[in-house]
Amino acid sequence: INSPSLGTADLNQLPMGSIERVEVVKGPGSLLYGSGAMAGTVNILTKNPQQDKTILKVKGGFGSEGALELAAEQGMYVADGLGYYLTASRKETDGFRDNSNLRHNDASLKLVYDKNKLLTASLYGALIDREYGVPGVKPPAGTQDHFVNGTRIYSGDAASLVDEGSDRNLYSALELKSQPLTWLTLALHGDAVNMENYLYQRNNGPAWPKAAGEGEETWVTNKVLGLEGTAEMRLPEGVTLLLGSQYRDYDYTNEVGGLDSYGVAVAGSRTEERHAVFTRGSYGEAQWQANQYLKLLTGLRYEEHSMFGHEALPRFGMVLSPQETTTIKLGHGKHFKAPTMNDLYWPESDFARGNPALKPETGWHSDLTLEQSFLEKKLIASVSGFKWNIDDKIDWAPNPAFPGPWGDKWTPSNIDTYEATGWELGLEAKPFDFLRVGLSYT
Repeated sequence: INSPSLGTADLNQLPMGSIERVEVVKGPGSLLYGSGAMAGTVNILTKNPQQDKTILKVKGGFGSEGALELAAEQGMYVADGLGYYLTASRKETDGFRDNSNLRHNDASLKLVYDKNKLLTASLYGALIDREYGVPGVKPPAGTQDHFVNGTRIYSGDAASLVDEGSDRNLYSALELKSQPLTWLTLALHGDAVNMENYLYQRNNGPAWPKAAGEGEETWVTNKVLGLEGTAEMRLPEGVTLLLGSQYRDYDYTNEVGGLDSYGVAVAGSRTEERHAVFTRGSYGEAQWQANQYLKLLTGLRYEEHSMFGHEALPRFGMVLSPQETTTIKLGHGKHFKAPTMNDLYWPESDFARGNPALKPETGWHSDLTLEQSFLEKKLIASVSGFKWNIDDKIDWAPNPAFPGPWGDKWTPSNIDTYEATGWELGLEAKPFDFLRVGLSYT
C-alpha cells in the first residue's frame, strides 16, 4: 500500500473492515522486503471466512459536523474449501472547518480456496474512492472573506475554499501456497496496484507569473506490478532455510494543466511526464535452532534497481534464552531506500523541482533487547538499545544551484551521514485472557 510517489502509506485509505490484525516487526527488513524497510515493517493481514460459520456484521454511526458512517461485512464458505469475505463502507463528514469535507467509499472482496496442504489460494481486491476539500492553514485572526471574479476564495477559517482533491485506488493480490512435502512449503505471490490522485488548486492572490484565481490541476498515477516466489525448507538439526525472488515494476505519470482566473481549464496547457523503473531482488535466510537456549539467523539479499545498479544487504540475528523467563535478542543488518518518484521527477516550477541524480539511502541498524517475564508470563518487562545510520540520506531544502523568482527552489539532495542512538523501556501485562495492556517509553 506504500505510494511510489510519496514512499509512505496513507492509512486513511485502508478498508478498515477487511483488517484481521496488524503485525509490527522492528529492525531492518530490507533482507525480505527490499527498499524502504529500514527501521521496521508493518504487515496488515486481511480477514478470511471461517469454516462452518457465517459472518454478518452491520455498523452505522453519526456525529457532529455531519459525520456519518455505514459499514457491512459478510463472509462464509459456499462449498467444500471455497469461501469469500466481503466488506463495504461509506464515511462522510462536513469537517470542522470550511472546505474540510470528506466523502470516502471502499469495498473489498477476498476469495479463498483451502482444501488441503497441497494447494491453498487467495485472491484479494479492494477499491477506495475518496473526495475531499483542501482547506490549507487557518488564516490569522481577523481575516475577512476574499473574492476573485465573484468566487469566495478564502475566509477566516480556511486558506482555500476552492482547492479539492480525490483518490481512486485499486489493490489486488493473488497468493498460492503448497506443501508438497512435510519439510517443504512453496509460495507464489502476485499483486497489481493502481493509484490515481487528482488535485485542483487556485491561487488566492497574485503570485507571479499567475494572477489571483489562476492555478492548476494535477493528475498523478502510480501503477505497480509485483511477483514473488519463495521456498521454505525445514531441514534436519533445527535448520530452516528460506529462498526467494521478487520482481516489481513501477509506472509513474504526472499531468499538469493550467486554470484561468475563473478556475476553468486553459486549453492546450496540459503537459505529461511519465517514467518507469523496475527492481529485481533475490534473497536467502537461514535459521538454526541450536538448542532450547540458542537460535541463530543470517541472510543476504541481492537487489538490482533499473536506475541505481545493485545492492547487497546482509543481516544477522541471535536469540538467547538462558532460562525460560529470560530472552536476549541481538540484531544487525543493512538497509536501503531508493528515492521516491517525487524525489526524482517532481515537475519543475517556480518553487520546487525533483533531482534525477539522487543516490539511494543506505545504512546499518543494530539493536539489543532484554525481555524478562514474571508471574507465569502475565507480566513482561523489556529494555532495548538501538543504533542506526544512513549514508546519502535524501532531504528536501532550498538549493542555491536552482534560483527561482521567490527564492531558491526546494530540491532533494543527498546528505553525507545521518545517525541516531536510543533506547526503549516496555512493560506489558496480561491479567486476563481477554485483556492485554502495555506501556513503553522511547
